[in-house]
Amino acid sequence: MECLIDTCVWIDHLRPGTPDKIREATHQAVNRPEAVVCEPVWFELLRQSPKTERAGIERRLLTFPMLSTPADLWRKATIFGQRCRDSGVQAGSTDLIIAALCLHHGVTLVTFDRHFLLLAGVTGIETEMLPRPS
Repeated sequence: MECLIDTCVWIDHLRPGTPDKIREATHQAVNRPEAVVCEPVWFELLRQSPKTERAGIERRLLTFPMLSTPADLWRKATIFGQRCRDSGVQAGSTDLIIAALCLHHGVTLVTFDRHFLLLAGVTGIETEMLPRPS
């Protein structure tokens, strides 16, 4: 099954100061043969990247298959947002879009971000929580 690597995993993978144990966990995740990217993760990574690193990050991302964006993405994300609100779950807009993409494509989200477990309970997305080695 394909897996979407979440932005937080990429950030720790790319950041120069990431501790070695965390870097190893991210290295294993992003180098899986079934790893994919999507436009929202692309956006989150590149919009805040230092100018000197953008070209290298983009080249790296281009080596991964890109999930297509379905025509009904915004409607699905809106419904997920409403369900989250009704359930008392706080969810950011980009996270809702990523969840809608994961569900549409039937991919697992690989992340460090524990709030995706709450989002998964509402949306039904599959998540793989990477442990944060200390």
